[in-house]
Amino acid sequence: MKAFLIPLASCVVALSAVAQPAPPSAPARVMTDTSEYCSHLQERVDGMARDSKSPPPAEVRSLTQEGHRLCEDGQTRSGILHLRRAFILMHEPEPKR
Repeated sequence: MKAFLIPLASCVVALSAVAQPAPPSAPARVMTDTSEYCSHLQERVDGMARDSKSPPPAEVRSLTQEGHRLCEDGQTRSGILHLRRAFILMHEPEPKR
């Protein structure tokens, strides 16, 4: 009987080590069409423009300004759409000439 209990005990110890819950990870951030997300996008686009080697194209500047204005006026969905478009345009590689 002892010969049976020792392997069984080691299996229980091994399984309990495997069954430990994973450590908690950082909480997921859900971004929706809120004024908080509008501000977040404004900061990202402004940061990208500051870090850029060259000034952003006129379309990006226009979209960013309009996005800022819309967000400040409480039109968050429209503001976010403008800021997202500006963000995407800043990520696109410039065409080779």
